[in-house]
Amino acid sequence: MHAGTDVAVPTGTPLVAVLDGVVSEVSRGSAGLVVRYQTALGRVSCMHLDSLAPRIVVGATVSGGEVIGATGQSGNVTGPHLHLELRPIGASSSVDPLPFFPAERVA
Repeated sequence: MHAGTDVAVPTGTPLVAVLDGVVSEVSRGSAGLVVRYQTALGRVSCMHLDSLAPRIVVGATVSGGEVIGATGQSGNVTGPHLHLELRPIGASSSVDPLPFFPAERVA
């Protein structure tokens, strides 16, 4: 009942960047530990993380396939998972990202 997709995985599962981009936000709040990065397709949001790789700070570049953190259950959740969203450039809201990303990076 929300934008994006939830992927149930154990806490600590490595999170890889699905596309090349530049980190635009690192924050904590009701969505837990969040990292957002801007890509050629739009803004990718990864939420409820357990941790981030030390170099993942605002302004850092990420490469598709690079480990950027670990999944978890931070914020308002009922169990460990990754919440993943894509807000395409020019779109007013986020969408389910899975159709846009390389299959080997979201499996």
